[in-house]
Amino acid sequence: MIPISTLFIGLNGLIALVLIYIVVMERTRTRLWHGESKEDVAIQRDPLINPNVVAATVEKLATKIIPAKVEDYSVRFALMGILRNMCR
Repeated sequence: MIPISTLFIGLNGLIALVLIYIVVMERTRTRLWHGESKEDVAIQRDPLINPNVVAATVEKLATKIIPAKVEDYSVRFALMGILRNMCR
């Protein structure tokens, strides 16, 4: 016997996949109906190449709020040391 919770988790996953499929197909049909070619629908453009006002504002705020990525070399140096000791 399988637990009833496993059954519900599986059913929720299947329902989620079906709903995602329906949304994707509806969005594709809508974009094709409004005159976009199938190539434009298949290949999404990068929104930051020519951003609209909202995307530019969000990007500007995100770069101010989130600090620049700091590279952590400690793991890399530890692995290099281990490899160096193995090769001796």
